Amino acid sequence: MQIQQTLSRLDDLLHQCRLDEAETLLTQAVAQAQAEADTDSEKLLRNEQIGFYRDCGKFPAALETAAAARALFEQTGETDTISYATTLLNCANAYRAAGNYEDAFAAYKTVQSLYARLLPPDDGRVASLWNNLALLYQETEQWEQACTCLKQALELVQHDPDPTRTGISAANLAVSLLRLHRTAEALCYLQQAKKILIGKTPSDFHVSAVYAGFGDAYYQLGEYVKAADAYEKALPEIELHMGRNNFYEIVSENLKQTYARLGGGRPEERGLRLCERYYIAFGKPMLERNFGAVLPRLAIGLAGEGSECLGYDDALSRDHDFGAGFCIWVPDDLPEETVQQLRNAYAVLPKSYCGVSRVAMPEADGRVGVCRQSAFFRRLLGTDGVPETEAQWLEIESGMLAAACSGAVFRDDSGSFTAVRRKLSLGYPEEVRLRRLAQALGRMAQCGQYNYSRMRQRGDYATAQLYLTEFCKNAMEACHLLRNQYAPYEKWLLRSTAELEGFGALA
Repeated sequence: MQIQQTLSRLDDLLHQCRLDEAETLLTQAVAQAQAEADTDSEKLLRNEQIGFYRDCGKFPAALETAAAARALFEQTGETDTISYATTLLNCANAYRAAGNYEDAFAAYKTVQSLYARLLPPDDGRVASLWNNLALLYQETEQWEQACTCLKQALELVQHDPDPTRTGISAANLAVSLLRLHRTAEALCYLQQAKKILIGKTPSDFHVSAVYAGFGDAYYQLGEYVKAADAYEKALPEIELHMGRNNFYEIVSENLKQTYARLGGGRPEERGLRLCERYYIAFGKPMLERNFGAVLPRLAIGLAGEGSECLGYDDALSRDHDFGAGFCIWVPDDLPEETVQQLRNAYAVLPKSYCGVSRVAMPEADGRVGVCRQSAFFRRLLGTDGVPETEAQWLEIESGMLAAACSGAVFRDDSGSFTAVRRKLSLGYPEEVRLRRLAQALGRMAQCGQYNYSRMRQRGDYATAQLYLTEFCKNAMEACHLLRNQYAPYEKWLLRSTAELEGFGALA
């Protein structure tokens, strides 16, 4: 079988957090390797399976796979090899995660013996052993031993070309130090891990441990607002990479206790604020780390259709794709290759935040994510920016103009996107405003002053009510025109009228 192609496809699925598809791919690939008697490929696939099931919290499947992986070596007497030691290390990690601590200690001891004989002492795989053994000491609450292992691991990986290992070791060490209430020391290592791991795309699943560690540290210090914020960042990272496993449940309980310390449960965020916090937590580090060269040319925020963009969202009014997300508006001359890289990076950000998951709907297409600045305005207004002619102004629904000016821009270094919105927010050109006002007043007269009373005189009260409704709608649109404001779509027309200066009583 084409094992490298299979492993590459698996990496792609895991990077995109498509866990169900990854599991199916592994199952089918193992079956194919067995059918072809391709033992070498099966060994590689079984190791991948062990880690996959362990990370997803599917411990019975992880243990079953570990047994099968060991048998592939032990039945042929290949137990004095690096490959067997690496497989046994993966098995030990599965035993540890499943709570089979005695089996885990025995397996780690064998791996340590094999590595001591078969590898140089500064080999990166030795550091991996110390890291994983430390996790076992953590889970059996032997915190001093865990710190000893992790300091050895950290010393080994300090000069690794890839700093990721250093970040992982620092994060793990911080966890043990926190259990010993050495909080200040733990925070130093967490800061080191954060600098290395935060903002990578796709994110490393160890990021969740960093955020959870910050949560624990701030909780110990009594800084409960910071603790809650850190736990909120940890949860979507755990869910993204491992699903709602036992670690997710532990952090959820820690968050619940933190909010209890603050005097209540998780507060319900308004949509615009939720999206800004999501951007600060996940989007900003990703963009600064990976797209620093083009970031000054990007505009980031949330605007367009949607109750949250108008600030009108509540528990009963959440639009098609309500949830954590933001827009990245790119200039028209940015190369398509860079735009696609931005789209790929956005696609692998966490899908939830503060307990709210965004459910993408066809009606909401284009409302979050990456789009060109002109395309944003063209979708709403039919023009690439501010309308240039009276005819263009008159063709645009006022609700679309309100949407183009709605929401908030979190960052726009160049100011180009904001400049267009600022011009739009000035309102209609005077001749357009007067023409639309005349139309609204004329419709009011026709519906309210003429047809409404005639329908009542005829006893046609249903039609009279329709004319009354049309009169009210045009009256509210006239109020907006008198204040040179764009009337939003009908759902929020009355509320918007009530907020206009001088028209609260009329509303």
